[in-house]
Amino acid sequence: MSSYKTHIVVGFILNLVLVFTLLFFKIITLELILLISIPIIFIYSQLPDIDQRNSSIVRILLIVATMLINFGFLMIYIPAITQKLNLYIPYLSYTLLIGVVMLTTTIVGIAFNHRGWTHSVTAGLIVSLPLIYFHWILALIAFISFFSHLALDNEINLA
Repeated sequence: MSSYKTHIVVGFILNLVLVFTLLFFKIITLELILLISIPIIFIYSQLPDIDQRNSSIVRILLIVATMLINFGFLMIYIPAITQKLNLYIPYLSYTLLIGVVMLTTTIVGIAFNHRGWTHSVTAGLIVSLPLIYFHWILALIAFISFFSHLALDNEINLA
């Protein structure tokens, strides 16, 4: 069984190949990859272990979800903050929603048996596909990161 560090490193290496290929063919810009893909690779390369209560991904997701929910509430209930700071971040209104989804996913993930449904290609597709809303490449990066975890664990199940 590989450690979470190994899952992250392999996810980064596989996605580097993808990124350099896409950059070479001028399909993407470097800014998109540098700003957004690093946290996606970090999270999705560990996401199959969401079914372990003590895994690093569960702790990280709970912390990030709590921060996003609190930030989302602040931005909704105190709009003067964003106006005073001239703070405009695209998709800012989604922070609360993303935080709630992360929290729900973490709680539901803990309910599954270890190396059960969360260690399947189907789960990888389901959790990666919503990123298509932002950009198809982000969904592909997420799925490759998720799949690299399954390959390292020798747990490539379709269902």
